[in-house]
Amino acid sequence: MYTHRTLVGFLYLVACIVLSPFSWGRAKVSLVEASDEARIAVVSSDFGTTERLETRDSLSAQGIKGFPSLERRGSLPSPAFALHPYEPNGNASVDTPHVDNQVEHERLYTKEHSIRANDAVASSTQATFGVGSFPFDIEFDGVNAWVTNYLSNSVSVLRTSDGFHVMTPTVGSGPGIMSFDGENIWVSNFGSNSVSVLHASDGTHVMTLSVGSGPAFITFDGTNMWVANQNSNNVSVLRASDGLNVMTPSVGGSPGSIAFDGLNMWVTNIASDTVSVLRVSDGLHVMTPTVGRNPIGSAFDGANIWVANYFSNTASVLRASDGFHVMTPSIGPSPVFIAFDGANMWASNIASNSVSSLRASDGLLIESIAVGSSPLGIAYDESGIWVANSGSTSVSRISLKRRAYMPIAWSNP
Repeated sequence: MYTHRTLVGFLYLVACIVLSPFSWGRAKVSLVEASDEARIAVVSSDFGTTERLETRDSLSAQGIKGFPSLERRGSLPSPAFALHPYEPNGNASVDTPHVDNQVEHERLYTKEHSIRANDAVASSTQATFGVGSFPFDIEFDGVNAWVTNYLSNSVSVLRTSDGFHVMTPTVGSGPGIMSFDGENIWVSNFGSNSVSVLHASDGTHVMTLSVGSGPAFITFDGTNMWVANQNSNNVSVLRASDGLNVMTPSVGGSPGSIAFDGLNMWVTNIASDTVSVLRVSDGLHVMTPTVGRNPIGSAFDGANIWVANYFSNTASVLRASDGFHVMTPSIGPSPVFIAFDGANMWASNIASNSVSSLRASDGLLIESIAVGSSPLGIAYDESGIWVANSGSTSVSRISLKRRAYMPIAWSNP
């Protein structure tokens, strides 16, 4: 189970560099980034240049306080120096470095168990606001956060700046996912086989539209609303201007979330372990990539589609241009929904009451943060990450503060 660590708020301004008597030649070690929790050093010598990183979190797990020093690696041809690696079993230490495989050490150390100093987001504050029964999803209209209350058949509207409760419009039975079209909030009513359309400015009811059986997720393409009908294995495409049903393309078993890449709609098929890719212009089936077990949530990062695999505890990252499988990073226990903040992906882990943050560029797990009970919907706006805690009748707002870093340089003449 992942837990949130309270981080110490001080900077390591000076790194301790220790050299052995044996020399391979002139070397320069520059600590190019540093923060309260991590440092990155670029090491240049007669034999080349490399980058190494170590974190206080990983070293603390081994009982090592502070940052260990750079150490001479006489058995390695290049580079002349390297930082001590971190290994999950805790065997690595200052006195017993591993030097058997330089390439594996580089991959293990910098990719899987470390974070760049300026990517960390653990320096954050969290606020909790009460809503209705079984909060399910969160959507933004530019001013307020809209939260569906699945068991209350209502939507709680909170001001994003301070969480103030604005209003609570009533909708259909079992409201689930929402989408904003620039003027109205569209709410899928799973128990009513309908969609409620509410005016964002005052919550007034605009219209109620019939769709397929078990409407779950809903996404806007700029013109139409796409509604995934979980029990009908199809998608209702509704014209946003008047609610007209434009088309109803078929997809896989138990369609879940829908992500839009600007050209196609990506529909996760929970029962088929696949994603149906539909062309927005005409609903034509483009491709059906295979992903992990029970894919539910999905999100687009500008280049790739991220799919949260509930039973695999992973994310399938697919290149939007052709469906190529890019990577499958681990997330947390039972990830449900996923969101993008412009740099990192955030996933709600319902089994561990936490959210995980992963760097979008390479899938690196940055951290996991504890939230309320059974988190489901997760979304990002300028005020931070919002999480619907279905078991706590509340939402959590995580205000992010990117760690600052400062350059520090040291050279060995």
